Amino acid sequence: MIPQHILIEYASNFLESEIERIEERLKDDSIHNADKDILRKSLKEYEHDLEEAERELDDIRREWM
Repeated sequence: MIPQHILIEYASNFLESEIERIEERLKDDSIHNADKDILRKSLKEYEHDLEEAERELDDIRREWM
C-alpha cells in the first residue's frame, strides 16, 4: 500500500504541472475565449486542490513531529 503522504505528493506534483500547462495555454492568443474560460475554471479548481493537498501534507508532517 502506498502511504498517504506519498500519494499527496504525487497529486501535488501533477497539479503543479497542470497549472503550469494551463497558464501557458492561457497566454496563447490562438485559443478562443470560450476555451480560455474553461481553462480558467480548471486553473482555479487545480489551484484550490493544490492548496488543500499541501495543507493536508503539512498536517501529516506535523503529526510525525
